[in-house]
Amino acid sequence: MPLTTRRAAAWLACGLLLPLPGLGYGWTPWPTARATLGLGATWADRRHMQTHYGITPDVALRTGRTAYLPDAGLLSLQAGAALHVPLGGRWTLAGGLGVSQLQGDAAASPITRQRLGATASLALGWRSR
Repeated sequence: MPLTTRRAAAWLACGLLLPLPGLGYGWTPWPTARATLGLGATWADRRHMQTHYGITPDVALRTGRTAYLPDAGLLSLQAGAALHVPLGGRWTLAGGLGVSQLQGDAAASPITRQRLGATASLALGWRSR
């Protein structure tokens, strides 16, 4: 799907979010299955941090909160594990677990309720060809 000028402008209005190169390890726990472990980090620019974790002075005045102007920097650290198991024919089962922890100004934000987040996923896939 091409990135239109309007969509690019809307995306850039929220700032830049940059996943940094991570570390990963994969292996075959049994024939045809594939398991992976990974570690990663995400950096965000000032605009992204302000949009999602900041409180501008005008909003602080209206709400009675303290203004908070986060700077660009490390947003979060992540770790995860995944398993892909072909079920036969065109079917595949995939599952994963992940954890992410906010860092720096995002973690210190007064609107951050929880610094640590976890995810779990399970998917059944079918290939058309």
